[in-house]
Amino acid sequence: MILCISGISYAFAEPLMVYTDKQIYNHGDHIVITITVQDVTGDNAIMHIRDSYNVTSSPIPIPVSDSNTVWSAPFPFEREVFAEDTYHVDVTYGDLFASTSFQIVDIGNVVVPIWVKQVAYLWANGEVSTSHYIDALENLQNLGIMQTSSDYYEDDPFIPYWLSGITMWWLGGLVSDDEYVTMMQYLADNGIIHGL
Repeated sequence: MILCISGISYAFAEPLMVYTDKQIYNHGDHIVITITVQDVTGDNAIMHIRDSYNVTSSPIPIPVSDSNTVWSAPFPFEREVFAEDTYHVDVTYGDLFASTSFQIVDIGNVVVPIWVKQVAYLWANGEVSTSHYIDALENLQNLGIMQTSSDYYEDDPFIPYWLSGITMWWLGGLVSDDEYVTMMQYLADNGIIHGL
């Protein structure tokens, strides 16, 4: 709050404030949360994300070393974890409490779960077998993220080696989830990928 008396402005800040970079998110978006404190004590702020049913996340400790601390979610909102709903960000800092809210709106974005991306990374680096990666891709079918009409199901799973480079582009953000899933569907439907 800013109070102006005789042309002199006085600023009064709340001891603890929390706000998000947007009010409405879609699946696939990353949230950025800013925590503002009046007095830095060196303690961690403790953050919880709570849904409209009051189900809360595990506590997320946020180191606070400045009056403005910015925290970016390491992973995007996934449909399987965050349903379309209103969520609250609750932050405690010592004896102080602040809260803000945001919405997740489902507009049908293709979002591949992070665990599938982790398996893709391991496959592209030769650390897990092709059949293990095929199993992860089959889970995308079970989740309704990918649909194949492949008549090329074989006992011996096969993904061409050259696809590992494109997979790394995807994991690096150069190819979208939608583009990657569409490509994988096409390759499976046309017999280039076997086992899906």
